[in-house]
Amino acid sequence: MMVSSEETRRRSDLVAERLRGRGVAAYLAISPANLRYLTGFASEFLTSWRRHGSIAAIIDANEGSSGSLMVPDAEGSMAARLAQEYELFAFRTWQDTGSAADMTDPMRLEDRPVQFDEVEIGGNLRDMFAKHGLGATACVATDFSAMPLSEFEKLRGLFPGVEWVDFDSEMYDLRVIKSEAEVAALSAAAELAEMAMVRTVDQATLDMSVDELKASFFSSAAEMSITDPKFSGYSSAWLSLGTSNSSSYGSLGRTRASGGLQAGHLIKLDGGTVVDGYVSDSGRTFAFGVTPSAEVVRTHGLLRDSVNVGIEMLRPGVAFRDVYRAVMGHVHAGGLPGYSRGHVGHSVGMDTCIEEPPFFSPSEEAVVTEGMVLAIETPFYGADLGPMLTEEMVLITADGAELITRLPQDLRVVG
Repeated sequence: MMVSSEETRRRSDLVAERLRGRGVAAYLAISPANLRYLTGFASEFLTSWRRHGSIAAIIDANEGSSGSLMVPDAEGSMAARLAQEYELFAFRTWQDTGSAADMTDPMRLEDRPVQFDEVEIGGNLRDMFAKHGLGATACVATDFSAMPLSEFEKLRGLFPGVEWVDFDSEMYDLRVIKSEAEVAALSAAAELAEMAMVRTVDQATLDMSVDELKASFFSSAAEMSITDPKFSGYSSAWLSLGTSNSSSYGSLGRTRASGGLQAGHLIKLDGGTVVDGYVSDSGRTFAFGVTPSAEVVRTHGLLRDSVNVGIEMLRPGVAFRDVYRAVMGHVHAGGLPGYSRGHVGHSVGMDTCIEEPPFFSPSEEAVVTEGMVLAIETPFYGADLGPMLTEEMVLITADGAELITRLPQDLRVVG
């Protein structure tokens, strides 16, 4: 998904407005999500190597100012095409991307770094600071949550007088309202994930291990991503999967030798796919082999209905914390008064950690706003009944919540 120049400028202007409101001179973006959101450029170098600080963009607080973007020279042509509103600053890596004809010229032979040259990267950052008129004692915002301590210490060494402040909450606030293109990407990611979930459970067999079920999900998502152009931006998938003898957070039953799938087990799938950088998050529960017990059916139904109680509340102006209280209140009144959970849902977008603020939690002060894409869930992880989950993704419209996820919520028997 290519971000238009108009949209790129709009996002940059919003960042500049937030900077002026805080009295901050500029924002140094280093997180993969924020860089892609602001520039339209997604670096393979950054996402593969997790090299925070080497791929970086600067937006200053001046109205109408153009940004700057530092990238590896190997990605320069792609960055120039995708981030047309940004001036590029390139640094050398170990890769020579010259043509065969170039390489016949002995005069172009050069020493390339083993990976990257810290001095060159530092020089680019100084040039970028100078371009934006950032003085020795400027106040500059950055992504504290994505900044490794080692990289932060290097920045402080390069700019010893600069005052650094966090910009995480401002970027989450900007990213939480989705454009039509962003909604389309999240919808495609959710649809592909649900297709992979259905294929995974339909292929489940006796004694199958958790690792085999997860492998089935990942291979299904990859194979099905080529079936429709709307999935063309697919890059990866994620899954938290549990069966009755292996919760999502344990190791029992991960191999056939330690106990595989048996009749009567539940299969909980909580996962998503990544399309054009946007990550879906949804979940369903299936019963393997036989109809589950009345207690399982009753508990699953209560948790499922609590999700729907929350969805019915979702409309612009409703407080996130009120949704949390209503969902938890329904679970407690329905027969699980000891059910405890820190949140029952969250925003979704581009984060590699999937869950983004705001959260449906008892302390959240945010209100539901048109254009948000949210996930709402009430999982159960107990080994006695088996793991269960109904998790839906919704788009907030002027009239309420529109379901993005489409799978039936019933506890279907498979295998």
